[in-house]
Amino acid sequence: RVRVRVSGSTLSVPARADSSNLAVMALLEAAQCAVYGGVSSRASSASQLSPQKNGWQRSDSVPRREPPSRSCGSGLSRPEIMAAGARLAPNETVRRRVIETMYELAGPRQRASGLDRAFEQADFGYALAELAMEACDLAEFDRAVALTADPDSLRYALWRHRITGNAGVLASRIRREADADDTHHVRTALEGYGAILQRGYCA
Repeated sequence: RVRVRVSGSTLSVPARADSSNLAVMALLEAAQCAVYGGVSSRASSASQLSPQKNGWQRSDSVPRREPPSRSCGSGLSRPEIMAAGARLAPNETVRRRVIETMYELAGPRQRASGLDRAFEQADFGYALAELAMEACDLAEFDRAVALTADPDSLRYALWRHRITGNAGVLASRIRREADADDTHHVRTALEGYGAILQRGYCA
């Protein structure tokens, strides 16, 4: 086993690169991005872990600090990678560590706009709200929505009603806010109600 420290927590990782480690791999990649900002093939003098065909291997290099990029060069953002890691977590303990690290990376609520940090915080809020909605956890959902860019949107209202029930009470609001010139309203409503159609109500 390999012990890895991330954001104050020590994770014990089996020394193999099979599907049970996908959550931890996602956590490590996102944490590495948070520290170094990006990935470079040129390395400095520290050490890092990497999954290999026959297990986890330690290499004597670590990426140099570079400007942030989407998940260190992949097509997914850090919040998306970590949310996938939480869904693939082998147990609730690892899942909670991934989620709490997402909150740590998101940081305290920022109301300013136009900052890269604020944009990523909103992405973390969205990912965390979706995870909480899927888990039917109302307290966690309200905590996550506070970090989003638009906590009062129909998407989150509908997601919340998936947990509490009776999304029909939002019908008048959906009609009232409809605007033929703004498709954003339609998209958020469809995304919000889509979760209810796909998963049903929690209660």
